[in-house]
Amino acid sequence: MVDDKSSRIVGDSTTSSVPIVPNISSNRLHVIIAGLWLCLFLSALDTTIVTTALIKISSDFDALEQATWLITAYLLTYNSFLMITAKLSDVWGLKSLLLLCASVFLIFSMACGGAQTMTQLIVFRAFQGIGGSGLYSLTFVCIMKMIVPEKIGFYSGVISSVFALANLLGPLLGGIIADRASWRWIFFMNGPIIGIAMAMLFFSMPAFDDGRTNLQRIQQLDIYGGILSVCWHIPLIFAFQEVGVSHSWGSGIVIGPLVAGIALMVLFGLYEFWITSREQRAAIFPIHFLRNTPMALTLSQFLLGSAFYVVFVQLPQRFQGVNFTSAERAGILLLPATVVTPIGAMASGLAVKKAPVEIILVCSTAIVCVGTGLLGSLPTYSRLWPGLYGYEIIAGIALGLASPPYFVLVATSIQEKDIAVGTGALNMVRTLGGCVAVAICSAIHREHLDKKLSDFLSPEEIRGMQSSTSTIARLPADVRDRVGIVFGGSYNRQFQVTLAFTGLNVVVAVILAMVRKRSGLFGLTPKRKEGNEFMEAKDGHAYSVATSVYMASAIERPMGTSSEEEKTIGEEHLEVAKHVHTIENLPDPDAGLSEEERAAHDKALLRKLDLRLIPWLSFLYLISFLDRTNIGNAKVDGLQEDLNMTNSQYNSSLTIFFVSYSVFEPLTNVLLKKLRPSIFLPLIMIWWGICMTCMGLVHNYAGLMTARWWLGCAEAGLFPGVNYYLSCWYKRSEFGIRAAIFFSAAALAGSFGGLLAAGIAQMGGVGGKPGWAWIFILEGLATIFVGIASYWMVHDFPAEATFLSPDDRARVLRRLRADKQASAAHEDFPNKTLMFSIIYMGADGSLYAFSLFLPSILAGMGYTSTTANLLSVPPYAVAAVVTVLVGYIADRTQQRGYCNMGVSLFGIVGFAMLLGSGNPNVQYAGTFLGAIGIYPTIANTISWAANNVEGVYKRGVTLGCVIGWGNINGVVSSNIYRSRDKPRYFLGHGVVLAYLTLWLLGGSIVTRFLLAWENKKRRQGARDVWIEGKSEKEIEEMGDQRPDFLYTL
Repeated sequence: MVDDKSSRIVGDSTTSSVPIVPNISSNRLHVIIAGLWLCLFLSALDTTIVTTALIKISSDFDALEQATWLITAYLLTYNSFLMITAKLSDVWGLKSLLLLCASVFLIFSMACGGAQTMTQLIVFRAFQGIGGSGLYSLTFVCIMKMIVPEKIGFYSGVISSVFALANLLGPLLGGIIADRASWRWIFFMNGPIIGIAMAMLFFSMPAFDDGRTNLQRIQQLDIYGGILSVCWHIPLIFAFQEVGVSHSWGSGIVIGPLVAGIALMVLFGLYEFWITSREQRAAIFPIHFLRNTPMALTLSQFLLGSAFYVVFVQLPQRFQGVNFTSAERAGILLLPATVVTPIGAMASGLAVKKAPVEIILVCSTAIVCVGTGLLGSLPTYSRLWPGLYGYEIIAGIALGLASPPYFVLVATSIQEKDIAVGTGALNMVRTLGGCVAVAICSAIHREHLDKKLSDFLSPEEIRGMQSSTSTIARLPADVRDRVGIVFGGSYNRQFQVTLAFTGLNVVVAVILAMVRKRSGLFGLTPKRKEGNEFMEAKDGHAYSVATSVYMASAIERPMGTSSEEEKTIGEEHLEVAKHVHTIENLPDPDAGLSEEERAAHDKALLRKLDLRLIPWLSFLYLISFLDRTNIGNAKVDGLQEDLNMTNSQYNSSLTIFFVSYSVFEPLTNVLLKKLRPSIFLPLIMIWWGICMTCMGLVHNYAGLMTARWWLGCAEAGLFPGVNYYLSCWYKRSEFGIRAAIFFSAAALAGSFGGLLAAGIAQMGGVGGKPGWAWIFILEGLATIFVGIASYWMVHDFPAEATFLSPDDRARVLRRLRADKQASAAHEDFPNKTLMFSIIYMGADGSLYAFSLFLPSILAGMGYTSTTANLLSVPPYAVAAVVTVLVGYIADRTQQRGYCNMGVSLFGIVGFAMLLGSGNPNVQYAGTFLGAIGIYPTIANTISWAANNVEGVYKRGVTLGCVIGWGNINGVVSSNIYRSRDKPRYFLGHGVVLAYLTLWLLGGSIVTRFLLAWENKKRRQGARDVWIEGKSEKEIEEMGDQRPDFLYTL
């Protein structure tokens, strides 16, 4: 059950397979999730943040040989207490234990920051790991107890993105802090963040109470099992660590702990087997986990953890030891792997709803195997090999893809009462795999260095290098290069050993799939036994709406039906996609609720829609805008010279894109309706990804022109299609901010594109191709992958949305109907369409001039190509923030015209600065104002047009015409910045200034005046003559020509 303010679906408490979800309102739940997210983020962050600072920390304490203990100590306790804390949550209380673990983490984070010796730091890291272990394990237990099983796939993807973000920020922050400040701040910064998370959880999280007394709970505690579960870890990991530090495999100090650890592990297993047969106590590790699917899952997770930690721990050290980079630089070089990991995790988390989870697991583990194999074949010379970035992307995205399936599989493989300990066990073996793999790699590294360096270095030099790699810089150049080759060979061996782990994981994944198929579990996802019966809160009682499942079929009838009987079923209807939905046949799931309760359901529904629709669509537009404008970055990197193109030929290659783009744009919304979004959008993305890849393979001007033409055809469908698509989901007053967030991806594309181009351009020479070619090839291949993933990520229209319950689908359709989004029978296109086309012409013409030529403008100020690409990042970032802010303001005030006018003034001032000053500082400031004055008006103008057009078909075609007319001005934009005009570009700046002043500002003023004048006439009743003698149905079909329809100003 849930309380009457919650819109979450819950299971029937009488069903043993369904967890009892506490009564938590949606707002309170979101606060809890945010607090848990912060806890889990810090727990994961501290496993990677020290990796790029290890050299710095160990050098300060002159103890390089102990450096890996900073990771191993944390992982040792972090791993040892995962199952214990999960089980203790049933005894001590989930909320109390979680806050206690957060306090331990906080205290020992501060202690780590104040440590005065390496020994102190290692000890404090171990205690910090205990707190981190609780945060990690208990977060998943909370999710399992508060989120219904049907949403495990999605939330596991969200949770997995936390690890990816930690992997992204950890090495980077560790490197920056270690190089720019003091490594101690790595630990001190945990204080305020964990404090905020504790406050959020203390005030919002409920106390989970199963009704047992404290004595009954303590009697259930498996104390000896808990002690044994810690004891067998310690000697085992100690043995691996000593191999990596100073002892051989045959040493007694290694063999003794190794044998003791294995013996204690066997003893732990026997004890758990015995305790499982006793009903008085609940085993820490139920022995039935060692059967079939659970056993395969734990082994597979162990092997995946080994690859995960080796990639993200050893790669930064390789950059410092082989390529002689700083800690900060090492973190930056790890970005390709860490950036794509969350993308893979989110895609996999949503894909499990549409594809068998076993297939996803097999494919992802196979790609992990390929990625680690590639990383084990890297060149060993000190110069960074550009192909490294591609290898990192393969490994990173594969690790992201492989994470979510485990959570879905564990939910369908064990009983509900074992979910907490099962989750803890799964997390334990994952981190144990990482701990063992890192220790093995350290041992390989030590042995390799001892063997190879002794050929040309004295024992004193070797000992100094093992204490601190900073001594390498003092060696002669030829000796330093030889040392780098030795280090490179060592790290290659480490990844080759990891390849064996990942290869075995593929075999385990295949066996797991076969076992589940034989058991009848293949493709099974978590769900309730009731099947399509959903239980929702209604007046404080369970309300069965199983019969509303018929809505997806019974209330839909094909358009154009000739049956007179069907034509008379309801006069009011709502057109969405290919169907007409009669409002009478739509059940009202909120009948009988108060206005406040209806508003709560509506708010929760909006959040659900925003989470499922907006992020991925925005990401698609980021990819789209990146692919259409990266030619500007490629030009700076030598595209024009390598293809022997004149200035006019280069401009023509820009122009031809906009010709095909504009020609096909008005037609695309018709195709979107004929097909469905989950088919149409992936198809055009794969198409333009192929075109983009071909741009990197061309050898002459003709080839580039052909590729650019087809790129324009393929990309034409995304922007108008998504805007039309969103208008089918949201009310007019909600559309603006969503469109603004969607379009802000264009500004982010400019920001991200400059960084990406600067990095990819360094691959010049790889495969005999210049850097600009690799910009096209890698971004094109990424687009193809994203297009394939979009089949599972893009949802269809509201009536067919599988992520919504039948009640929520009914709510979406009813709220759109209440917003008077009816079908207009008279699909005429009045003068306001022309006015919005003029406004959009001013915005879009300026947009393409700015985005295509900003790198060239900056290069004309005297900056190098790389610096120009990097300097293009900040203006775009600022524009993205302002775009969202303006969208929010416009939605709240419904004064879109004034928003256009005010924002365009910033752009006018900015381009006046570019036109009137030759000072690079003034010109660079002008680019910020120019971006602020252009980007927000794109989304605002589209929202303004959509708000003032009634009828789904009419709105779709109108948006296509407005956007198409605006984009055809790219033909002008692509020809106004001529090379002979640099560095001042008077013609280009002047034309953009005219576009902003005449079309954007002037058009907005005139349009707002005309719409306000028309609204006044309608309020005065001057248009009532239009409806004289018409029936209610005929009046409804007039659309925005109805006298009671008031235009948004």
